[in-house]
Amino acid sequence: MPDYFVARYFDEFVKWARQIPTGEFKCTRLFVFNEGDLADDCPDPEQGKEMLGAWLLARISSRFIECEAYSELDRDRIRNHCRKMISFGVRSRDRLVEPERPGIPGLGRLQ
Repeated sequence: MPDYFVARYFDEFVKWARQIPTGEFKCTRLFVFNEGDLADDCPDPEQGKEMLGAWLLARISSRFIECEAYSELDRDRIRNHCRKMISFGVRSRDRLVEPERPGIPGLGRLQ
């Protein structure tokens, strides 16, 4: 997993790990990419911007949690996302404002 991705989604990793003692923890989790207005347009213009992500798999041992992409497709999505964000000069800890997504009710401009 690229260091950039781990740093960019560190808060999500922490939130996921905090579910272990509560019993809510699932070994797979979808991480939705924060691309803001840099997200590509959906093929259907009425839908606004794409909302992409990747599934991760966690293995818990007695000493640590190991995370990896669930599949090769997820690994490629993570690599492409990191390359894209870096090419636009987005630092790993930058949070972008998510655009309106008319096709997904309740998802306004998230921060």
